[in-house]
Amino acid sequence: MAHLETMTPRELQWILSTDIVKPLRYDIQLEPRQDSHVLGRVDIEVEVTQSTKTVTLHGLRLVIFQAFFRGQTQIGCKAMKPDRHFETLEFEFLEALPVGRGIMTVIYSASIDNTGDRNGIFMRRRFGVESLHTQCEPCNARQVFPCWDQPTAKAIFQLTMYIDPAMDCLSNSRVFSTTTLSTTSQTIFTEEQFPAIVQMNTGQERRGPQKRVIFKPTVLMSTYMLAFTVDVLDKITTNVQVPVYEDGVENSSKIQITPITVYAPPERIKESQFVLHMACFAWRFFTEKFKLNNPLEKLDIMSVDHLPVLGSENWGLICLHSNYMLLNDESAFSKVQRTARLVCHEVKFR
Repeated sequence: MAHLETMTPRELQWILSTDIVKPLRYDIQLEPRQDSHVLGRVDIEVEVTQSTKTVTLHGLRLVIFQAFFRGQTQIGCKAMKPDRHFETLEFEFLEALPVGRGIMTVIYSASIDNTGDRNGIFMRRRFGVESLHTQCEPCNARQVFPCWDQPTAKAIFQLTMYIDPAMDCLSNSRVFSTTTLSTTSQTIFTEEQFPAIVQMNTGQERRGPQKRVIFKPTVLMSTYMLAFTVDVLDKITTNVQVPVYEDGVENSSKIQITPITVYAPPERIKESQFVLHMACFAWRFFTEKFKLNNPLEKLDIMSVDHLPVLGSENWGLICLHSNYMLLNDESAFSKVQRTARLVCHEVKFR
């Protein structure tokens, strides 16, 4: 993204200021409901540098139920004004937010994209399995949760998913914990807490027990690098071993070992072996070429049917279009070459 000083006044209209309220961390909880929407709660740790009554975030195709700010006291939200042109949500609070750190909480619902655009959160159906995926690049995180959706507004993200126990869930970081919840009262939305949400979901009961998957916090990163997928998957994993470089000099007494895993539908997992081979090759090549170690704890590569792009270099979770990830003996050599270039391109951005 161009530096702000080089942008035209027309371009600057699309940029949200972080001079007064700056995001530091997002704690996001998501619970898919049926096939039309995902219920969400985001707790945003912010730094308020100047007292203000209004906070403007990016948000598109979101239904806002409740918002409040917690500092030394809790401050409710007086009004919320959406702007569909600039894809923003302006929150006006009952009192001015005090200077210092606090938590801004938004309870909302996000739409699942069934239009074919496949931006934000979208669904795929495969042999009776309904899977959820995200495409936040370049500026579609605002369709997943309210946020400062621009590369300069970097923050830490921690994701919690409430899903069907039979499904698998992947995201940018490793899984911190997985718990099976036997009652709906253990999930983030209950009838007593949020009657408006329950009213919206009349006739759409939650399906049985839920599995809560909590992921570890990410590194400091931009919103467009956030990703998750909910699907029935199989995997192949290998550990890549590379030298450790300190200031560009190899430390022969240390090695770095990183697990690289490819995920695909169980019936096609064997067709992902070439991508795993190329990912390991690219990881070693770029580490030794630039004498710089990758900070990732793990790298997952996921096959997604009808991904809107060939590949998406999300932090720790690369998504590849299934046409260019799943190869077999009958695949054309030109397609194999294209896949090799694509994998190397995505891995080098890590």
